[in-house]
Amino acid sequence: MKTLLIGILALCTSIISYAQRDTLPDPEAFFSAIIVKNIDTSIVWYADILGFKVLNQNANSEKGFKQANLKRGDVLIELIELKTSLYPADILSNQPRGTQIGGFFKFGFLVAEFDKWINFLSDTKV
Repeated sequence: MKTLLIGILALCTSIISYAQRDTLPDPEAFFSAIIVKNIDTSIVWYADILGFKVLNQNANSEKGFKQANLKRGDVLIELIELKTSLYPADILSNQPRGTQIGGFFKFGFLVAEFDKWINFLSDTKV
């Protein structure tokens, strides 16, 4: 009887949890954070090539980081330069070609007039 009551309680809890999750509003993309080797070069690239505007920048040499927030339309990007960062080329230098590091792989932008973007990126040799 005790096992039956625990089973019923577990079933009710899972149904309630599912119902609560089903009523949540859909999440929207808010921002992406990218660790970069050189924040100054990265800021120039995102500003000049993709038209992002720098909202603000922070640095703390004692903690070994630089950070910048950029925005274009509804897209926010946080660029972070860390002294302690490891980069794929360094980590994978002795690995077989095609080896990937698990975790963050890519992010995308939804754009109107896709062909114009492709031509622009091709013309700027991106």
